[in-house]
This record gives sequence, C-alpha cells and structure tokens, in this order.
Amino acid sequence: MLGILCYWFRDNFWLATVIGNAVWQLGDAVVHIRQIIVANNWAPNNAGVTLYTDVGIPIVLTVLLVIARRQVSEGAAHHHHRVSGANRPEARAAATEVRVVSAVTRRPSSQVGTH
Repeated sequence: MLGILCYWFRDNFWLATVIGNAVWQLGDAVVHIRQIIVANNWAPNNAGVTLYTDVGIPIVLTVLLVIARRQVSEGAAHHHHRVSGANRPEARAAATEVRVVSAVTRRPSSQVGTH
C-alpha cells in the first residue's frame, strides 16, 4: 500500500506512511471490536493494550504529521520573508554599490608593490 501511495505522493512519504499505518491499525481495531461484540472475546491480546494501540498510534502519528507540516510551512514562510527582503530595490542598490566601490578601489595586479 505504501509503495502505491508513494507513486502519487512522492514528496509526501510521511503522509503515505501515516495513511498506510492508520488503515492497517484501524482495520485491526475493527476486527478486535467485532470479536468483542460477536464472540465475547475479552482476551488481553484482543481487548487490552493491543486494541488501545491500534486506535492510539494512528491518532498520535496524525497529530505528529500535522505538527511537522506546520513547522515546515512556517519555516518556508520565514525563509521566503528573508529572501524577499533581500530583493527590495534598496537592498539591490546597496549590493550594487558595494560591488562598484570594491571594483574601483582595487588596483590591477601589475601595480601591486610598485610604490
């Protein structure tokens, strides 16, 4: 399932992983609950920690994915803000001025040490 989802999501491998894990574990949880209802199966490996983790892990992974996505988008917005500030006309003019001044003040290599 993950391999097929990665074909469409390519750069979203974590999304595909969370979806694949959630489908698998929530499917297991449905079977455990069905066993509890139909067969009155309250065995620890059916109704205990296993059932809780089958529901809890997909929730935790989804929350972590949302947090990670928000941090990436905030980081991209912060980076874009810094880059766009460097592209302001006054910033470009100052950079050009520095290049011109340094080019004018440099002496050709043939004049170095001729004093």
